[in-house]
Amino acid sequence: MKNQPLLHSEGKTDKSQQIELLSIHDLPVMAVLIDELYNIQYANNQFRHVFCKHSENEGWENCNFLNKIDPWQLDRFKHHLLSSNISGASYSGYAMYKLREVSGNVRQYNIIISPSVQSEFKGYSIAMYPDNSMWEQPFASLDAREMFLEQFQNENFGTFEKIIGVDKSFWSDGLYKIFEIDPLKTEVSMNFFLSTVHPFDVERVERMTHEAIKTDKILDFEYRIITPALKIKILHAFCRTIQITNPHGKKFIGSIRDVTAQRAIEQDLNKKMEELYQSNRELEDFAFVASHDLQEPLRKIATFGGMLQEKAKANLGENGQFYLSRLLASAENMKVLIDDLLEFSRVSKVKDQFERTDLNLMLKIVKTDLELNIYESKAQLTIGILPTIEAIPSQMKQLFTNIIGNALKFSTTRQEPIVKVESELLSTSEKLLLGLVSADNYYSITITDNGIGFDNKFAERIFKAFHRLHGKAEYQGTGLGLAICKKIVDHHHGVISAQGKVGNGAVFTIVLPEIQRITQHDF
Repeated sequence: MKNQPLLHSEGKTDKSQQIELLSIHDLPVMAVLIDELYNIQYANNQFRHVFCKHSENEGWENCNFLNKIDPWQLDRFKHHLLSSNISGASYSGYAMYKLREVSGNVRQYNIIISPSVQSEFKGYSIAMYPDNSMWEQPFASLDAREMFLEQFQNENFGTFEKIIGVDKSFWSDGLYKIFEIDPLKTEVSMNFFLSTVHPFDVERVERMTHEAIKTDKILDFEYRIITPALKIKILHAFCRTIQITNPHGKKFIGSIRDVTAQRAIEQDLNKKMEELYQSNRELEDFAFVASHDLQEPLRKIATFGGMLQEKAKANLGENGQFYLSRLLASAENMKVLIDDLLEFSRVSKVKDQFERTDLNLMLKIVKTDLELNIYESKAQLTIGILPTIEAIPSQMKQLFTNIIGNALKFSTTRQEPIVKVESELLSTSEKLLLGLVSADNYYSITITDNGIGFDNKFAERIFKAFHRLHGKAEYQGTGLGLAICKKIVDHHHGVISAQGKVGNGAVFTIVLPEIQRITQHDF
């Protein structure tokens, strides 16, 4: 016989060899014996029938076992063999491989490997059987499958099947645990099942179940049950019909998960988010009303103070004039603070619609508004090509005015201010790092300056309301400018961040979506 197995041709079989060959031949599954070079030295009839050509002269063609394994699994198979030797165990445990049969079909097999017991032969005994499940197994080995299935060995998961046309269902242990019933004392039927369903859900469950059975559609929904202990549970069901070989032809199968705890957590989280949203709205309303109501008395203080300074200046004396000038300066500072508070509270209250906004045009307007500041500080403002996005134009103008205005204000005395505005489209990986919707386009707009900078440990705190890194005597401001910027960016579903170094400028990065996605709290 051409390419006859080495063990047979040499005729050298000690007792251990005979035992091993006999055990392999008698196995009810496919079995082979391979050497260290993966050559097949012996195979039982079950293996030969599926993997070897039927002509006697061609029976051992292509007799290296590696040629039968899917190429992408070769490294894992070699490691599998090696680990069975290193571990010293009697067998290596099951693993799943795709093998090419003599017919050309590629099929998944469960394989177990044992080091050879022969004294003079270095090799492996391999037992294998096909995986007959409907779907391709997603597991590398049975150990991996067991690890995966551990999560279902609890009281939160179960399965069932119902033969169509027979009023009886078969439940797994997990399902009995979910419904909190004794399988020995309860006969499961459709009527019994419906008796456990919450009264408000009975009609929907019955209708959807009958429709799924009738149309063979997949059923994926949630409903409530009431246990014998009067507990209300929320269950998630995934069910479908499959064809079977019996007089009825079909059965209805499915899995059930108890998602009560999960839904309770989600409900509590949604409630807290709604409470937080409402609290923020109330604070914004308070800030708006308080700021608005403060304007009138402040206007009177400034007006009468100015009249007093103009008409009674000579009668006030030196101290009186000093006190009056301080009063008027404080009134002016208070006016700026109130204006900023109003602007801060208006960001999310504004009724303006999002519209296609050319940021190049917005920057031209901002540059014109800051023209005097740019001229007096001899600043160089360089603006690259910016995108057109869905935005509220007035808020975009406010956003860039605040940041560029800060860059001009917080400049050093050593050199003239240089401000650069640039933009680029974010890559998918960059969007994922920021937790953004990867399918949408986002633009990153950077504003770089060579000013006094800041310590990077304050990179997040500078966006908080009333947070100042410098005293009012050094730089004027209310501490609300960057807080307004963050609120504008948040309102546009974007991200804003900053990096700085003391004495070496700062970089502000604004990430904005090209198209807005409206949420329930945007109205």
